[in-house]
Amino acid sequence: MSPRLLGSVALRRLPSCFRLHVAPALAVAALALACGVESACGEQRVVAMSGDLQPGGSGAMLAGLSAPTLNDAGQVLLQTRLLEGVAGVGSHNDAPLWLIGDGTRRVVARKGAGDLGGGSSISAFSATSVADDGDVVFRGATDAGKQGIWRVSASGSMSTAAITATTGMVSGPQLQTAQFDTLGFLLLHSPSDILVFNARLKRSIGGVDTSSSRGVWKDAGGAKEILLREGISSIPATGASQLLVPSAEGVNFAGQTVFLGSMVPGVGEVTAEDSLALWRAGGAAGDLLVARTGSGNVAGVPGASFRALSDSRINSTGKLAYAGELRLEGAVTSANDRGIWTFEGDANHLVARSGFAATGVPQSEFEAFGAPVLSDSGQTLFSGSLRTGVGGVTAATSRGIWAMNETSGALIARSGVGRVPGASAARFAEFGALASNNDGLAAFAATLENGVGGVDSESNQGLWLMDAVGDGRMIARTGDVIAGRTVAALEFVGGSGGGDGRQRALNDHGQLAYKAVFTSGDEAALLYTPDLSWRSSTGGDWDAAANWTLGIAPSSVHRVDIVGAQPTTVAGPSGSVTIRELTLGGGAGQTTLELPETGILTVTDGVHLAANGRLAGKGTLVGQVINAGATSPGLSTGILAIDGGYVQRPGGTLSIELGGVDNSSPFHAQFDQLLVFGAATLGGTLDVSLVEGFIPAIGDTFPILKATGGLTSFDAMNLPTLPSDRAWSATRSVDALALTVVATTPASPADFDHDGDVDAADLAQWKTGFGKTSPGDADDNGKVDGANFLAWQRAYTGSSNASTTVPEPATVLLAALALTVVRRRRC
Repeated sequence: MSPRLLGSVALRRLPSCFRLHVAPALAVAALALACGVESACGEQRVVAMSGDLQPGGSGAMLAGLSAPTLNDAGQVLLQTRLLEGVAGVGSHNDAPLWLIGDGTRRVVARKGAGDLGGGSSISAFSATSVADDGDVVFRGATDAGKQGIWRVSASGSMSTAAITATTGMVSGPQLQTAQFDTLGFLLLHSPSDILVFNARLKRSIGGVDTSSSRGVWKDAGGAKEILLREGISSIPATGASQLLVPSAEGVNFAGQTVFLGSMVPGVGEVTAEDSLALWRAGGAAGDLLVARTGSGNVAGVPGASFRALSDSRINSTGKLAYAGELRLEGAVTSANDRGIWTFEGDANHLVARSGFAATGVPQSEFEAFGAPVLSDSGQTLFSGSLRTGVGGVTAATSRGIWAMNETSGALIARSGVGRVPGASAARFAEFGALASNNDGLAAFAATLENGVGGVDSESNQGLWLMDAVGDGRMIARTGDVIAGRTVAALEFVGGSGGGDGRQRALNDHGQLAYKAVFTSGDEAALLYTPDLSWRSSTGGDWDAAANWTLGIAPSSVHRVDIVGAQPTTVAGPSGSVTIRELTLGGGAGQTTLELPETGILTVTDGVHLAANGRLAGKGTLVGQVINAGATSPGLSTGILAIDGGYVQRPGGTLSIELGGVDNSSPFHAQFDQLLVFGAATLGGTLDVSLVEGFIPAIGDTFPILKATGGLTSFDAMNLPTLPSDRAWSATRSVDALALTVVATTPASPADFDHDGDVDAADLAQWKTGFGKTSPGDADDNGKVDGANFLAWQRAYTGSSNASTTVPEPATVLLAALALTVVRRRRC
């Protein structure tokens, strides 16, 4: 199979394509894009590549790296390996941690740096995590033979959360002289920067013995406390039990923690059969027992009891998911003794059980399950297998991934049946690492079946994103070419639901951080960001994530397009939203984005209105707008603001509706206005129409376009037809364009105030000028006299004041003569 090319320079996005953005700090060549129509639109960003220089200017070079972790801000944390023999790098200092964000790269910690107390150094790194605020937590070892957990703040300061064989580091009652002996393998670090870890204390020091050495500790922003300790703590709702081996399994955003622990048989009423329990600590409801072996009360299986509990997860609402095995008694057999349960509020729910119907595969039944992951959406995601020979299931079609809740679910991927995103002729064979973000989007690794759809051993592994409605994207695949290198293997950190404190590689923006190994031996960390498209077949609400690709709400990292095969109107956003780029139109149907008055849409890389694309509404758009479609302020009439430049192409149109002359209220404007806080470079057409039966009067003025950075001229103007006695006059200044209605009939000589009619106001003008040269000289003979009054009388067209009557000539002349006499007496 020939390689797919995934590398590209920052090109303008086309439908169904990958883009590769190479970070400026990387001296890596990029190749042109060459993706098939099945590929997912998105950006592939090389975060780090073999041969990159170490941040900080030391001259050290990157040789390799571990699979990266990621936070919601898009920062990538890497355990890296430096090339020995370059810039003083040897086995004593060849392993640093890098934190890479948007335009920033820094070394968080480095092996052999001598920056620990007493001049000691980190000698090895193990688990690492980065919170959403940029604080880093990592577990490692020192060259003094100690284990430790350290924090590094976003500002770069490092502190010790826990370290073994050191007095004074253990929090808890009567533990001031105790010492940590070993630290648990699992590192729990919530997105809100709460650290929870399991540890064992050194026995025979500080009063610790074999019955009280294990415990769980918490560090929230440097404030340390002990959560549980064996031999001292108890499990809720288990009577006079005594905790034996506690283990924290997850911690959420609010600090609620899920524990799995055993109790000492023979203490209280505990037996060996009911000595294992699962419980949740913290939150408004307090500590709650969730499940216990040997005690009955198994949700969905009357009369059954658990014999084992495992793989518990927690989300930000405090909901839990866990796996269980049932005791083989009554109706429970080895064919139906396994399942996945959830706990929400104060109740357990059965989600899936072996030997029972599997969602999405008629007449089939589950056989086994992988560990579940739980998202904040409440959805439980798991891989599983179907029993062969039931419902037509074969060994090749027996594996899948399901997204389930308590009442419904969906099969989102299955082996042996095709429908592989990005390779529709291929078939999944096996599923590997699995993760979810808080919104329920799934990321998974999978192997494809060789010999089907052009797949061979060099192109049979990949990474995918899938949502619960079957929308999928292939992220990368072996055999792909990235920056001139062919991918040989792919890896990402799975096991997290997004908010459970476990290491994350998938965030809520749908970004996936992963590792690629190339046939050349080079290694790279990459960050995939999906481009988002409007996927509803009709219009709808911008704010509804379900209307977008993969169910992801657009955010600052996304390029967004709304292209309709039929007329489509998208309303929103309702509040302030930032995205990276927006394309409207380009399809067969007109696509309209209507910004409401409360909407502020910031587009950092600009808006492109293609053919059939229309920007409308009364909100504010921050960013440059390039219009080759249509801009239509108002809904129907109103004011649209663009805080940035406005460029109208020859094929573009600015549509203006006039329904009155009063725009004093920004919420009830009677005519459209486009306010540009920047330069307006105009071409194309100005198209003006009258609405709601409005007919402008002579003298009405409409300032329809203002641009603080100046404006140019339209190529053409389409203006509505007016009554025969009036016409349009366009007035353009340096920064504004206004339309004014002017009279078209020859002006009467008696129209002394030049407003298009002859009325009482003109008589007042004549009175003012009587006996002078103006105003009021209808016959243009250089004097204002009675003849001019007679001209006014003959041309009189009426007054806006219904009580006004045309005065008799003698009355007006006598009054004017009297006024002249008075004036002469004053001379």
